[in-house]
Amino acid sequence: MDASDLGLAVLNPGRKEFIRVQFDTEEQIRISNGEFSINVREHLCNALALWTWPQHWESIASNRVPHVRFWSDNASAVAWCNKLSSLCTTSQEINRAIGLGEAVFNIRISAAHLPGSTNTMADAASRSWTEPYSTTWSNFSVPSGLEESLQDILYQLQAKSLAASSSAKYSSTWKQWVHWCQRMQLQPWLPEDRAQHSYQLALFAVFCWKFGFGNTGRGNSASTILSKICHISWHHQCQLGFNVGLLPGHKLAITGMRRISEPNLRKQPITIAMLREIHRSLDFSSIHDRVLWGATVMGFFYLLRRSEYLAQGKRVQHYAISRADVQLTDRNHQPCKRLAMVEQATITFRGSKADQFGEGTSRTLGRSGATWLCPVQALWFLVQHHESIRAHVNSPLCQVTTNHVLQVKEVVMTVKQAATAVGQNPDRFGSHSLRSGGATALFNAGVDSLAVKKFGRWRSDAVEVYTVLKVDLTSTLAEKMFNSSRD
Repeated sequence: MDASDLGLAVLNPGRKEFIRVQFDTEEQIRISNGEFSINVREHLCNALALWTWPQHWESIASNRVPHVRFWSDNASAVAWCNKLSSLCTTSQEINRAIGLGEAVFNIRISAAHLPGSTNTMADAASRSWTEPYSTTWSNFSVPSGLEESLQDILYQLQAKSLAASSSAKYSSTWKQWVHWCQRMQLQPWLPEDRAQHSYQLALFAVFCWKFGFGNTGRGNSASTILSKICHISWHHQCQLGFNVGLLPGHKLAITGMRRISEPNLRKQPITIAMLREIHRSLDFSSIHDRVLWGATVMGFFYLLRRSEYLAQGKRVQHYAISRADVQLTDRNHQPCKRLAMVEQATITFRGSKADQFGEGTSRTLGRSGATWLCPVQALWFLVQHHESIRAHVNSPLCQVTTNHVLQVKEVVMTVKQAATAVGQNPDRFGSHSLRSGGATALFNAGVDSLAVKKFGRWRSDAVEVYTVLKVDLTSTLAEKMFNSSRD
């Protein structure tokens, strides 16, 4: 901070903000008469800063009394601020304002001396209405309009670090966190030191596990709680520039939750028997059922995530497969207009949940050899139907009509009905069963696990969790192990 005969300036590097006040005519007359000394002006900077930014300092310090250090090149202002004492009557009034601010905002401030030779930025700011200081200050600062514009772009870019589907979840978690903190009379913005904020996060985790936030009164699973802590950490990273998380000791509580909670049963992969049952139960004179079957076959063979080809209510992801993303080619890789000539079907993926940067990729399949279950025939029908209803080439491929994109719930209901028909528990099956079912079929056919992972566009080893070994494969393992060890 610094003051001059023209004005005063206070810089807040942590928030990239500043206060700049130009003295009016009356104040300049008092300066010339010696009634408004440089020491008082420098002292005034302290009170001005305290009453301008208290909420920011309160939020950072959470449950602690924050200590804010001011830096000034005026020794008298430093002493008056630290002692809250001065023989100057004007500075006595300033000290009363400082003391009141400390009491009201629960903040402790102190001042330290900064050599004038290094206080060039604040020095230029307090004199920036005349040259050469105006030029010096303009090189330090950014015009307010431009800064606001750049700040808006910064916030937009930070928000874009999340997928659209994730943004709503992160926002919901943050509302839950703020509501819980208000209920517990705690600050939602945590201090950077993990030793000081981990306990508060651990209490929140226990609350989520015990009670949850839904109307059912059921608590959250350990994996959901860890996701929520990640959501809270993202908000801190975005706004304050640091991550928050649990200390190792508090992480043990999460381990305890997993041990005493019922295991989270994963959805089972769909089987060929279930696909055959779906095919048997559908009415192929119905356009809806034909689109449903085409989407089911496509989801199974191409290991699709539901967001890549189905709608969730009115929401369709921007990267959902469109007619423009499908190519039907002959053995020479040339486009075909007759089904009999088609040898391969290629889908271009413009993005996905796992493709955060929209790099895109493509997957090609040939005919399966089965007339009733073939990815080439399924895609051929979907493309032909899409063209027949005159839908836009860049609109979702799995459309029943131009106003009806096939829904996730429609596919799930069909899969569950098939599960019931073949004697399986329908609760163990869902939309992901098609993706995991395709991966399981590949794995059990002897396809290398890395190839399955690559084809299904998994970036992690989650595919190993979703795939299920057939009994036919495991029943001969003992014999193979014995034979491999014989001399």
